[in-house]
Amino acid sequence: MLAVLDSTYVFGIGAGIFAAILFGSGDFYVGHVASKSSVFASTAVAYIFEFCLLGTLLFFQKDYGTIGENNKTLLVAISGNIGFLTFVYGLAKGRISIVAPLAAILQLVFPLIFSIFVDNKTLSRLTWLGIMVSIIAIIFITITKEPEDSKIKNSTKLSIFAGTISGLCFSLWLTGISKVETPIITRIFILSIPACIVGTIYLLVKRDTIKPVLKYVHIIVISSTGYMCGIWFFNFSERRVSLIISVLLIGLVPAVTIILAKIKNDEHISKNQYYGFILAIIGIGVIALGST
Repeated sequence: MLAVLDSTYVFGIGAGIFAAILFGSGDFYVGHVASKSSVFASTAVAYIFEFCLLGTLLFFQKDYGTIGENNKTLLVAISGNIGFLTFVYGLAKGRISIVAPLAAILQLVFPLIFSIFVDNKTLSRLTWLGIMVSIIAIIFITITKEPEDSKIKNSTKLSIFAGTISGLCFSLWLTGISKVETPIITRIFILSIPACIVGTIYLLVKRDTIKPVLKYVHIIVISSTGYMCGIWFFNFSERRVSLIISVLLIGLVPAVTIILAKIKNDEHISKNQYYGFILAIIGIGVIALGST
């Protein structure tokens, strides 16, 4: 209980929650832009902006990290880039109320595996209970009774696929980014490199996709800045609490994304999904309590 009252622990928890808010709002608005234009073009513009901004900040930084650590970060970046692209595609073409919670729960996979088999951390009964509740939450979120409409059925299947792939990629990304010792600005800069290269090539080939995205460039700039700040807050949180708890706090992202989807798009959310969403929050909370 004393750990809960420790100021370092409290700041770490607060930073994790704030990171979730930044990620959640960024997810929604980038997904919104992608639905109005091109998923690949909007994602490419976002990464190019991040690359340029971070490159400028990096110019004023003295410590760039070691080559070995930077190479590790680059490998982690590929997983994060794939996860982000798949996630945005799911938000734009699928159902936010399925993609966001599913990805949030599945991103716990590798941090838990790493903690158990690499860090040799013993999980408490309360943590295992939280994991079971989270699994039940996944069932409620993904297995929903849909009307006999082929478009809705296909949208649900796409959402489950996108949520699964992005969740597992984010899981590997969050685990990797927390274990490299590269300075944070260098780390985020390297994370943007693979997507920036691929995105630039895509925009050069598909130049006709640029103009629709430029209408929403202000949203992309704000959302991308929020993402970068979110990574910083996640790093701050992970250094002060633990990887598992920080990732669990990031699991609150769907709360922000789904609330915005309901308010802005009036997206339909079934009763089963409401139950699953509530169970997901409970599961995350129970795991966090069991990990303290």
